[in-house]
Amino acid sequence: MSILNVNKINPVGGGSTVTIAGIASVTNNISVGNSVTANSFHGDGSQLTGISVDSTKIETGNTKVETIDTGSDGHIKFTTEGGERIRIQSDGDVGIGTINNTNNERLRVQDDASTSTVCQVSIISGSAERSILNFGDKEDPNIGRVSYHNNTNTISLFTNNTERLLINSDGHVTKPANPSFRATASSSLDYTSDNTLAFQNEKHDVGGYYNNSNSYYTIPTTGYYKFEVMHFAQPGQIARVQLERSTDSGSSWSIIQIGPRIESSGGGRYIAGWMHVFHEFTATNLVRVRWSQGNVHINNGYGWFQGWLVQ
Repeated sequence: MSILNVNKINPVGGGSTVTIAGIASVTNNISVGNSVTANSFHGDGSQLTGISVDSTKIETGNTKVETIDTGSDGHIKFTTEGGERIRIQSDGDVGIGTINNTNNERLRVQDDASTSTVCQVSIISGSAERSILNFGDKEDPNIGRVSYHNNTNTISLFTNNTERLLINSDGHVTKPANPSFRATASSSLDYTSDNTLAFQNEKHDVGGYYNNSNSYYTIPTTGYYKFEVMHFAQPGQIARVQLERSTDSGSSWSIIQIGPRIESSGGGRYIAGWMHVFHEFTATNLVRVRWSQGNVHINNGYGWFQGWLVQ
């Protein structure tokens, strides 16, 4: 490689072109009447001036990223193959496949609504971990969430940071926090007049709404409930019970349903009776089982009161 170091170069013989095959080191300035064509440039370019560059975009062919601001609508848009694909609007809303975010949509993913093309959004995690979609506010960013467990292929729905619904890999649905209770008699008891049947041996109570000291159940949320009561008629006796509700914290009660009348023909035989009730209740209602007729018998393990929220 040859190097030329001179103070001034002038074409001779009436020519207009100077060709340098190697590297030209210039002490001061190069004055060019028209244009300079270069295959490469060496140096930091800090002294270059008069070069026109559009600083609002990065562009290659028909693919580009642009910043646009005409005063109040500043936004950034991403274009591929001549079509706009992503836009970040002036308020920070992001549209993928659309430029018309509305209704406080911080993110919208949209395909062409006029076609039958499927639009998908995927959350992919490790094969032994969870894919999670969180909901909440800045104080509790994941207080509500949908969680898919890849290792068990189950999906869970959380509200108030508690799992409320679980669908397992076979499609079976369980509601771990669904209100339910079951209580049995704590001893052998007989009722022959107007009294509340005492089911004080609590077996389970999801949510803690059953009071085994007075055998009242407090309705936790408005909906339809199923209640079941099992009792007996003593040998040669009849028996009947009824389900009652209070809407004023126990000051007054009304009958929801009177159970079937059962009768033992005697001979030492106890006859079992069941009462099934499906009814709508309002949150804070109280529910109890009351004697209705005859000689009602309950015993530990042989008489029970249970209920659960259906819908």
